[in-house]
Amino acid sequence: MRRTTFVITSVIRAGSLAAALAALAVLAAPAHAESTGDGGHGGKRSVIRTCDADAKQLCADVLGAGDRKPIVKCLADNRDKLAPACLRALRRARRVSAFRHACAADWKAKCVDTKPTGGGKNGAIIQCLRQNEATLSPDCQARIAKRKTKKGQQDVAAVANEAIVEEQSAAAPIDDVLVSIPEEPAVEPAGTDVGTPPLAQ
Repeated sequence: MRRTTFVITSVIRAGSLAAALAALAVLAAPAHAESTGDGGHGGKRSVIRTCDADAKQLCADVLGAGDRKPIVKCLADNRDKLAPACLRALRRARRVSAFRHACAADWKAKCVDTKPTGGGKNGAIIQCLRQNEATLSPDCQARIAKRKTKKGQQDVAAVANEAIVEEQSAAAPIDDVLVSIPEEPAVEPAGTDVGTPPLAQ
């Protein structure tokens, strides 16, 4: 216990958001998170890495909390001051969290044995959800609607994988603290015809 406290205290004093949360992940993450390849953090891991400098500058008072949600909320509250890369990461996190909110219950009911593996349009999660599309909730059906282009299919499959990685890790949902952040636009929004400019989101 003393060693755990020492490690966490040391990295927090160093002022690095990424280091502090990485230490917490190593010391406290459930074993199944290791298999995801990203520490079990899904879309939020990208926010942690990308927004490290912004968080140290704008959110120093919550860096030592040991909880990512206050940090993400602080970043969202300071959205007008963020570096462009950090804002893009938050928009991605918002989209991933929205997918998780819409489809996590359906994944548990229909596809819980399907792991977020396989890239591109053939991602295992999106395939399983689409195989059960008729019985999914309306919100999830809208999220997984088939795209007409390869890039569009790859895009929604990647979001599905990230969302389920978050759900498997039991990370606290952050969609409620990202309401002020616009979602990352889809490569090809559902219902867009091939060759037609993407719909505004």
